Amino acid sequence: MIASFYLSTVTGEELLTVQAHEQDPYVTLTIRQHSVDLTRDEARKAADALRACALTAEAS
Repeated sequence: MIASFYLSTVTGEELLTVQAHEQDPYVTLTIRQHSVDLTRDEARKAADALRACALTAEAS
C-alpha cells in the first residue's frame, strides 16, 4: 500500500476511507459501506475539487 486515509466519528465509526496500492491503477474510496474504484486521474480531480472547496472562505 502506498497511501491511505481514514476519517472516523468520535465513536469510531468509519466515515471515509481512501486507499491506493503501488501496482493497482485504481484508488478505492469508501464512504460508510459504499465503495467506488477511481482511476488515478479521477482521484486527482476529486482531490483537487476537495482542496478547492476547503480553501474557500467561510461565509460570515
